[in-house]
Amino acid sequence: MALAGMAASPPPPIRLEAEPVGSAMRFQVVGEADRPVSARFTLQVESGAGNRSQNAGTARLVPGQRAVLTTVTVSLNGQPWRATLRVEPEGAAPYEQALRGDD
Repeated sequence: MALAGMAASPPPPIRLEAEPVGSAMRFQVVGEADRPVSARFTLQVESGAGNRSQNAGTARLVPGQRAVLTTVTVSLNGQPWRATLRVEPEGAAPYEQALRGDD
């Protein structure tokens, strides 16, 4: 809940999005910023079956342009999952975003 008079913080320039696709889950690392941003990112996806996928890369975001930096689709077969995005922007503190599901 936001307090009246307080501005909401802008979303991070690189973030993780997830959506179900049949019995699988699609994870996308999306970049969008209002200023130039350069950063390294790592996406790790784990399922309850012990499967692990990891993708990493470097992004150079152009102001005002949305970019899909990587996409991973994982078959879950009813297993729980966890996805963790770690971002290391140039000149700024690193941050993480984690999502999880019981499907």
